[in-house]
Amino acid sequence: MRWYFEREDAGEKIDRLALLPARGTRLRRLVLVFAVVVFLVALAEMHEHLLRARTSPWGLVGVVFWLWMAGYWVWMYLQAARTERHLDSRSPRVTALALGDADITVQALDSRHMTVPLTNIRQVRTGRASELYGPGGGPADETQIVLAQPINGFEAFSVDLGLKGYAAAVVALRRLVGNPPAPETMLGRRVAFPWGWIGRWTTLGFLVVLVAETVWERLVAPIGFSAAGAAVGIVLAFLAAAFFWLALPWQVSLADEGLRVRYALWTRRLPWGEVSSLEETGVGRYMVRGAGRSITLDGRSASPLPDLIATIAHYANLPIPDPSEERPEGV
Repeated sequence: MRWYFEREDAGEKIDRLALLPARGTRLRRLVLVFAVVVFLVALAEMHEHLLRARTSPWGLVGVVFWLWMAGYWVWMYLQAARTERHLDSRSPRVTALALGDADITVQALDSRHMTVPLTNIRQVRTGRASELYGPGGGPADETQIVLAQPINGFEAFSVDLGLKGYAAAVVALRRLVGNPPAPETMLGRRVAFPWGWIGRWTTLGFLVVLVAETVWERLVAPIGFSAAGAAVGIVLAFLAAAFFWLALPWQVSLADEGLRVRYALWTRRLPWGEVSSLEETGVGRYMVRGAGRSITLDGRSASPLPDLIATIAHYANLPIPDPSEERPEGV
């Protein structure tokens, strides 16, 4: 049997549910701290614009914006925690996966090993967590092994990006159950990056509110107006918006001639014949290199990741990065 194991740092980095690493308690605490900070900023804005009679309408819009941000992050945290509790009892996360000719062995979070005959696997489905678990799931790629008959009370098992060799493991599993990826069906597929979309519109909204409020205060209520402070705020907001709008890719597509990565003002192309290597560089992250260029596919926004990697490997005539090993001692 070939074994795949979870990365040591996966628990703190997986963007699993509701845009959050639901299994990483440290980052969940940071999310709560961020939400509290945003809420305090909103209260400070409210104090400035209401108690001090600075009645800028754009300032009030800013207060609403900050309150919405705080509420949104709190909602994401609650959604992640609720879905995590639900999945722990019905579809636990796999920390180790072994693939054999007639069965597979999974190790769940409680370190139990369970053997699943291939005949008991009803479906292996891959998609965004929101597609598998509901609207609050978030954009991260994940694979669910759905069982025909429950085992130890579990109806399914969840394989996420924390598994080292995630794409290779899912592709091999799908081949075992008779549902291998079909590279030809992926041609013409466009994959967007949800994190970039969220960052673009959030930073643009913040920039518009900040500029409008600054102009209003400069023209209507100049008393106490700080031109230097306003300029610094606008420049920082502009740089953040420019980063999300111009520096980050918008989408990647698979064409007959190769890969296309679209940015706001340009498109990068990498023909299949020039692809020289395909590497797994991190948690759910794969790097395609060739002709002095590189393209990163991150499973926290690109989905279905195993199909994308299988298609690239097929047309570039390269192997899928596979770090699996024979049964180690003590397992």
